[in-house]
Amino acid sequence: MLIVLLFLIPLLTMRSFSEEKKYKTDQLLLTAPVNIWSIILGKFLAMVTMMAIATLVISIGTLLLAVYGNLPVAETIMAFIAFFLYGCICIAIGMFMSYVTGNQFIAAILTYGFYIFMILVPSFCQLLLGMDHWIVKAVSIFDAITPFNMLFSGIIVVTDMVYVFSAIFVMLFLTWFMVGKNSFQLTNDGKKN
Repeated sequence: MLIVLLFLIPLLTMRSFSEEKKYKTDQLLLTAPVNIWSIILGKFLAMVTMMAIATLVISIGTLLLAVYGNLPVAETIMAFIAFFLYGCICIAIGMFMSYVTGNQFIAAILTYGFYIFMILVPSFCQLLLGMDHWIVKAVSIFDAITPFNMLFSGIIVVTDMVYVFSAIFVMLFLTWFMVGKNSFQLTNDGKKN
């Protein structure tokens, strides 16, 4: 399910900002009397709503399994919550990558590249260098799979939840920073003209 999610989320997020930059409609948003956080959170919450709907549709199959068999309810609910939260991290990353470029296909490719980096590089460095090397500790910041291992098992670990929400916040903050920087450039260009 996570692999399917990794392929579908960039297709959802690739147009969030890149098409607006390409057709210059972002200037309309940035000059409107709307807060930049409102723009970013509006786009993020719209995509998170789509993720929630997809998670609910997937859970229908699990409900059928629960009716006809024994299913650990708490672990299953936690697995769906973990799936949803992982999708939220992927959405935040995709939004940032979409704002970095003006082309939606490049945004999707950058998002795929970042996902591959998150999955492969921390594990590869750990395998190659061992657990105690400083490079492994530095790269483990980008490991977005490990915090979900316990959550998929039905165990809530506070540090993992802090990581998940801080990763979402950092990516949204970076998007806000990039949008704000572009907004400032638009303001300065307008003053020059």
